[in-house]
Amino acid sequence: MITRVITVIADDFTGAAEIAGIGLRFGLRVNLATDITSLPDCELLVIATDTRSMSEAEAIRINRKLSRTLKQFGCNKIFKKTDSALRGHILPELKAVMESSGHRRALLLPENPSRGRIVWEGVYYINETPLHHTPFADDPEFPTHSSTISERFPGVHLADHSGEMTETGICFANAVVREDIKQFIRHSDSGILLAGAADLFTTYLQSEGYAAKKIIPYSRDSRNGTPSSSAVVP
Repeated sequence: MITRVITVIADDFTGAAEIAGIGLRFGLRVNLATDITSLPDCELLVIATDTRSMSEAEAIRINRKLSRTLKQFGCNKIFKKTDSALRGHILPELKAVMESSGHRRALLLPENPSRGRIVWEGVYYINETPLHHTPFADDPEFPTHSSTISERFPGVHLADHSGEMTETGICFANAVVREDIKQFIRHSDSGILLAGAADLFTTYLQSEGYAAKKIIPYSRDSRNGTPSSSAVVP
């Protein structure tokens, strides 16, 4: 039986919490877990695997096992959360999820244009600075020595802003503005595994017809000065 639960596999808890927060902002019933033995009653299931802190072999094993479990539960809407600064075992984990879930194609779009993180002509920039010239160059676990996508991810097809993708394999998207992300989403279908960061996930939810809810900020009651907590309004 196919379930409509959107499932996100994240390689660390911070990224998982970010995706869960986006889901709540869009009014979804969210379940944030570190493992699953049964499918919870929710609309968005976010699983924090913590594989970024593991060896590549262990990260592959966990992603394979988790993807097979999700497939058995009938979850066909899988999103692979990746780091927007390209840290982690990105390609090995993505390939493991593809193989175990049955996807022949994947779109990899870790950029966050809303935060100045883009790929222009195959080079990754953070606020107009090449990635390997930022503090991420000295990351203790995943140091960055190149900002060129073809060097960081050899064998991956680099797709331009038209949104056109190859028939098989992994496409890394050039994306500079949010409209670029929308273009890639338009060219995606159920057979494409989406992998990336917050901007891609947000755009995906919007393409599925979800709308962000209005947030009433924290304030004090004007009548008695008592704190009034934030609320989400449809």
